[in-house]
Amino acid sequence: MNHPRAITFELITSTALFSHGSNPKGDAEVRAPPFEALARYFFRALVGDRLSAPCGGATATCTCLRCEEGRVFGSADHGKSVALVVEGNASNRGTCNLLPHQNSSPSSAVVPEQELFLQLMPALPTTRDENLKAAGATLLVGLLLGGIGQRSRRGAGSLRIKSLKGPIGIDISAFQQASSVKDYAKALETVLRDAKNMALASVCPLPHQAAGGTFPMLTKKSAGIMLMEFDAKSESDARAEVMFKLRRHKNAAFGLPYLKPAQGDNEKRGRHASPLWIRLAPFHKRWLATLTVMKSGTLAGNPGKLDKYLDDIHTRHGGISVAIP
Repeated sequence: MNHPRAITFELITSTALFSHGSNPKGDAEVRAPPFEALARYFFRALVGDRLSAPCGGATATCTCLRCEEGRVFGSADHGKSVALVVEGNASNRGTCNLLPHQNSSPSSAVVPEQELFLQLMPALPTTRDENLKAAGATLLVGLLLGGIGQRSRRGAGSLRIKSLKGPIGIDISAFQQASSVKDYAKALETVLRDAKNMALASVCPLPHQAAGGTFPMLTKKSAGIMLMEFDAKSESDARAEVMFKLRRHKNAAFGLPYLKPAQGDNEKRGRHASPLWIRLAPFHKRWLATLTVMKSGTLAGNPGKLDKYLDDIHTRHGGISVAIP
């Protein structure tokens, strides 16, 4: 399917992709909704510090985070703004360990080195170019920092970008040309800056930085990114290795912690996803882990442990920090 305004991502699976749709015990499959969810998540992370907190109900003039996200991607109030189509031959499935560090939980997965194409296009003739570019830019950031499917925050479901075509205005050739982790870090810093500017161009940002919210934000104050190069024989060994390095930092702040209750409220209020994203990709016959921490105001445990984890990756494993715009 071609569209004159389409933004096309050519992707290759780097690690086993455990995406099962509505049936968690069925065969793995690649569908569009997880990619849209990834783009929406990183849209909030990139522009959340420049928009007001989500309001209770959408209005035509409201510029809060929820309403602006609805205008860019679509919502029940605004209709669908952009459409995402998945094509390709990512049909080679196998059984992979969901938890390789425990050598357990075999599950159906799309195996590594499968090619697929994502096309992001306007859902309506009236879709603004700024909205389409913002959706493409935030999806790009999501693919560079995270993945899709089960255990995507721990290295599963990572995809690398072979090519990016269409009217997006972001060059990714520096990633293919990177001969060292430092080169890769510079390329990532450039993309993060350009993507944030592109996302902000699609909304009505506040003239100043907003106070920290309850959602994760990719800002200098609340986030950190570290790159770590290491050896592993296979993608499952790579996923196991990052978990072994994480074990010594075990704390409620890392994995599905309970939301922090309000003062005087002793009830547990449910759980939210880990603030740590681990994305894995082959890199010059080794493996490169992109470790991203995004804090929010609802973390349980000791959030300082997250900073100590990144510091440990830097001092003990030669990690290289990435500047956040």
